[in-house]
Amino acid sequence: MKKLLFITLSHLSSGEFTIAVEFAKRLDPSKFKTLFLTSEKGEKLITDSGLDCHVLKKHFPPDPQLNRKIVLELIAGFEPDYFIHSDAYTTEYSHSWSGVLVDFFKQFNKPVVNFDEYEYPNTDYVIDYYGDYRTRVFSHLNKFDYLIRMCPINKWSPPEKNVFCTSLYSRVNPKSEQEKRDFRKKVFGLENKKYIFTATSTWEMLNVTRLPALTQLMQWMPSILLNYLDELGEEITLVHVGPQKWKNKQQNVEYIHFDYMHPEMFEEYILNANLFITTNMVSVTLSKAVYGQVPSILVTNDKVLYFDRFKEQLREMPAWYSEMAEDVKVAYPYEVFPFGWKSLLKVVLNNNTYTDCLVRAPLFQRTKLINLFKKYLNDETAITMLKKSQAGYVESVLGLTSPDQIVEAWAK
Repeated sequence: MKKLLFITLSHLSSGEFTIAVEFAKRLDPSKFKTLFLTSEKGEKLITDSGLDCHVLKKHFPPDPQLNRKIVLELIAGFEPDYFIHSDAYTTEYSHSWSGVLVDFFKQFNKPVVNFDEYEYPNTDYVIDYYGDYRTRVFSHLNKFDYLIRMCPINKWSPPEKNVFCTSLYSRVNPKSEQEKRDFRKKVFGLENKKYIFTATSTWEMLNVTRLPALTQLMQWMPSILLNYLDELGEEITLVHVGPQKWKNKQQNVEYIHFDYMHPEMFEEYILNANLFITTNMVSVTLSKAVYGQVPSILVTNDKVLYFDRFKEQLREMPAWYSEMAEDVKVAYPYEVFPFGWKSLLKVVLNNNTYTDCLVRAPLFQRTKLINLFKKYLNDETAITMLKKSQAGYVESVLGLTSPDQIVEAWAK
């Protein structure tokens, strides 16, 4: 039996845990034994998914030498055949408290693997943050024996050299319209009221560049989305899963907040939604919605906007919009809010059929965005066409190499 140690040391992103968990869950337990070396943030998701983990605690003040010793003891006891990092950069960033770097795991002379989320080797390793602040990161991916690219968001391709593509999720059975009505009646009491789902992570509250305009937009973003939903002209229920509760003052929006959901409950809420909305192109929850053929809208911004140049147009906007424009002053493009990543993701999104599985909606074009919300809540023709694109994409990636096949290929 081969043993796999997954290294998931993030304190911010749930997506990194999900990627590793989904891979591990599909491994045949009669052939493979898995263990997660994880942070305290990942413990509940991993154990709720039925997997084993060892939690490496972040002491205050940090004690990297102690944690390094703990990791050495864990490896000596578990004797893994493979080390699999959920994200090489997260492992490196954790060093100040975990005591381990990617190179630490090379000393055991076992294959070291990483999930390559965005085709990093095909980029110039430059990350662009909101406001076009750029930083070059180390090309850590050349240190690994193998790379795994989960689809989506990666483009799928046959195995090549040390790179393997696989489906992010196993098959998901979409809910019928009757099942969705039954769910809404059971959970919300009204089967005909439309239900929208969204999810956010801890890192989506970080202003990495400390740009004042971004601070303002981060404070405004929940209100912007809630105001747009309020203007749909129909009562809706919005379920939000995330670490910070939004302030809702809207009459037409019933807002329900969860700081955490068990994975099975989380999936149930996603698959029964009439619509999923996000400001994060790389969201694994967006991917789950696509697998479940849930109409999905990415609220994004493609242009630099100086609001003081639109004074005439702002006079025609609602008071809240004018107030927002006065506070924010300038808005920059992003694919992943609030990080930016407009340039970073160009490679992975180029000729990527995954983009056909969602609808892009411009954050600051009020009328167009509201109309897109209405369309994908009510226009059956548009909804059916989008679901068809989603179904076709999912079938294509489900045929990729399975996790079992990937690990078995490493042993050859």
